Amino acid sequence: EGLLRARNKARRSRNFNVADKLLGELTLNGVSLDDKKKLWRADGEQCDDATIETYEKAPNSKPISEEEEAHVCEKLEERSAAKQRKDYDAADTILDELRFLMNVVVNDKKKTWRVTEPFKTMYTYGGQRMQNVPQDSLRQIEQLVRDRSDAKKEKNFRRADEILEDLRIHFGVRVDDKK
Repeated sequence: EGLLRARNKARRSRNFNVADKLLGELTLNGVSLDDKKKLWRADGEQCDDATIETYEKAPNSKPISEEEEAHVCEKLEERSAAKQRKDYDAADTILDELRFLMNVVVNDKKKTWRVTEPFKTMYTYGGQRMQNVPQDSLRQIEQLVRDRSDAKKEKNFRRADEILEDLRIHFGVRVDDKK
């Protein structure tokens, strides 16, 4: 209880470095905390009220198959568990995967999700200026777009962004993931 009091005092005085060190000590000693609900346990288990957040599909979501919907729900449960573990990098990676690969927008305040466009696997190109683009350049552009799609599937969003920038700078190509 002394560590709990010391941690609370550090938090109240906004000394979060000390509070985090004390939290680490408490965790090593099998103490679980839920700051929002002001609960703690010392038996090595999580606080009783620590639950995985559940999200509902928003009524304005585009339709998807039951299998795709189950996959989205599974990813959201994984994200919720990551947030509970305070593994925010993993939670953000899952959110990026949902947004960029599956066109899923998550509203954390309302605990809802929706698909903005049906899932897509291929890009199409268009625009009035396409008729003036040499065939060699079109092949390079198509390859870069495929490479970007592969990078996104592999969750390598940094590489996908680099390819997007290359397309913009070298070819004047704008990629619209929403269409």
